[in-house]
Amino acid sequence: MKHRHNTARNLKGLFCTLFLGLISAAFMTAAAQVTGTVTDTDGEPLTGATIIVQGTKLAAAADIDGNFSLDAKPGQVMKVTYVGKLPADVKVQSGKTHYNIVLDSDDKMLDEVVVVGYGTMEKKRVTSAITSISADDMMSGLGGATIATALQGKISGLTTTGSASPNASNGYQLRGVASVNAGQGPLVVIDGIPGGDLRAINQEDIQSIDVLKDASAGAIYGTRAAAGVILVTTKKAKEGKTQVNYSCELSIESVRKHLDLLSSQEYIERGLGQDYGYDTDWYKELTRDNPLSQRHVLTISGGTKDLQLYSSLMYSDQQGIVRGDGRTDYSGRINGRYRTALSFNFDATMRHC
Repeated sequence: MKHRHNTARNLKGLFCTLFLGLISAAFMTAAAQVTGTVTDTDGEPLTGATIIVQGTKLAAAADIDGNFSLDAKPGQVMKVTYVGKLPADVKVQSGKTHYNIVLDSDDKMLDEVVVVGYGTMEKKRVTSAITSISADDMMSGLGGATIATALQGKISGLTTTGSASPNASNGYQLRGVASVNAGQGPLVVIDGIPGGDLRAINQEDIQSIDVLKDASAGAIYGTRAAAGVILVTTKKAKEGKTQVNYSCELSIESVRKHLDLLSSQEYIERGLGQDYGYDTDWYKELTRDNPLSQRHVLTISGGTKDLQLYSSLMYSDQQGIVRGDGRTDYSGRINGRYRTALSFNFDATMRHC
């Protein structure tokens, strides 16, 4: 009898242990409230970011400060998405209830979505006249003091005017060539800042150029875009190995054909005037024979995950065909991003003519 009683008591204890273990496992795997904050690489909150627990119907949206909360079990994966950002998968860990999630920018999205005024639409549905060229499309060695020659023949409908003088400015015409106000040029926007000058930047610092030819495409800029818009995006600091690029441009100019002038003796023999005592070809005296121009550009880029830098140095000495017509330019540019607890972006440009 005593043996049967001990057996019954042991079985009872075993069942109690199993029951408590099942209850503990149930509590351990039960869904708990998980909170978090969704931001971009600059620390700005991503309002409206979507958080979905994979394999379930549980979902939440980030508020105006990027905060969210939902119920999730340890081991489940939260998928975080936002328009224009790369999605992120975050695994819920046991004992951790708050997550700081940072989404990186998706550069490929620019090939799929086009910004038009105050909204977006698919690129194949855009009927406005938009032309985009990248830095690789502009032939190097044709920059000189400006990028006008590098753009010639690359954009249909773009008319470039100017002379061979290093000190002459170039004119650009996209619309209204035959109108009364044909002298009005397009609006130049450099890195989002309207009213820029293409002479103020180097060809080597350009990432891409987008040209908006009609009024509907440039509607966001108002009446200033009536003659078209040239959007210039410069190169930014990126993570990767340090890259050093150097380019050198040497050029000479010459007079294609000299004027056939009369000498002093021929001038008198033809009865065109009297002898003033001089026999000088002023055309040859005012021009130079094969003046040498040079241009040097050095760029350095690269960095780690926390610090990226892009810098460029340029020296240009342009000599015109006319004596005394020359131009010397120095420019330096540095762009960087430093990310710790906070993220800092800085961009500085210096140019001396």
